[in-house]
Amino acid sequence: MAKFYKRRIVREKVLQILYAYELNQESHSITKEEILKDIEYENDKNFAEDLINRIILNKEKLDEKIKNLKEEKLITLIPLGKGKTGVSVVRLNWDNIILKKALELYLIEESEQQERWKFNFSELEEITNFSIIYGSILKSAEKTNDIDVINIAKRKDFIKIQNTLDKAQKTQAKKIHTINFTSEEFKQELIKENKAFIDALKKGVILFGQENFIKFMEQIQSKK
Repeated sequence: MAKFYKRRIVREKVLQILYAYELNQESHSITKEEILKDIEYENDKNFAEDLINRIILNKEKLDEKIKNLKEEKLITLIPLGKGKTGVSVVRLNWDNIILKKALELYLIEESEQQERWKFNFSELEEITNFSIIYGSILKSAEKTNDIDVINIAKRKDFIKIQNTLDKAQKTQAKKIHTINFTSEEFKQELIKENKAFIDALKKGVILFGQENFIKFMEQIQSKK
């Protein structure tokens, strides 16, 4: 119990120092010494100093990267508060055509690593706006029994999509699980912060329709 209490005190002191750093970076070393001076054990003091230095170093590196991205006009910063401690939200700068092309190239390169699934589901390319493959199939194709796919398309093409997947299923030992959405339906799921579909976007791969996907995400951000 006493050990837990001491560590809690150390964590509180670390937070005090980090807050002081945000207020005045130039004098935070003096503040750090003042706050940590009454820590009884040297190990606890060393732990606190190491943690503070790591956090500040990582923050400085991140700040530098954000600064560079802003200078290149790849992102914009939207302030949510005032003063030095004000928080800013980082947004992609969709007005920059270079950003869009860079993202599209990255997504295409990522999809090329899924050559097997691009071939097996190639017929989806012509009847969907974009298709996402996600789930355990991307991590351990030999061990998993399922293939999870999300298709974004016009509602009139849903039957064609199902027929295409039924055809693909005949050559697959693994069960194909698919969810079809119109663009507006999928947009609403993301706006509602549906965790399953957000995870699919974060961890999945855009098999087809990378340019359409980028346009879709631009529309999502414009609504926030």
